[in-house]
Amino acid sequence: EHSLLISYVSCMIAERMGIEDPDLKVKLSVAGFLHNIILKDNDKLKSFEVNVVKSQSLEQKELKFFHAHPLVAAQLVKQIKDLPSGIAEIVSQHHELPDGTGFPQGLDASRIATPSAIFIVAHCFVDEIYRNKFKKEIFHNILFELKPIFKSGHFAKVYDALLKIGH
Repeated sequence: EHSLLISYVSCMIAERMGIEDPDLKVKLSVAGFLHNIILKDNDKLKSFEVNVVKSQSLEQKELKFFHAHPLVAAQLVKQIKDLPSGIAEIVSQHHELPDGTGFPQGLDASRIATPSAIFIVAHCFVDEIYRNKFKKEIFHNILFELKPIFKSGHFAKVYDALLKIGH
């Protein structure tokens, strides 16, 4: 469900941004399904991903693995024949943040491409929806809480497109 919803929201954001490129939608959708490919069998880490649990709830070894998973998953994606280029980059950057406080590389907005920015905003939104147990009445609060994170650079345009979903 998590992967499907991220794929859907990512594509809707791209559409609301006026991006009509079907290849981008394929990349965003495939990235949605593959971004956590190495977390597949680890329910504790998947729960950490979706529920934004404090890092203290993971052992040091698990936290190190979790922080490395975007790069490891991207390496696996690169090995899959016939996938469009750019998917591995989206997967490797899905936990980066515009201010550089994300992981695994600590990239800031100037080093994160628009497709990855779209995916990151969708990912954060979907994680918050899960964390709040799909309560429709809090969607506005989620959007309000995400605004300061995505207020600058090309992330602001992506965030604005997220606001347009459902209107």
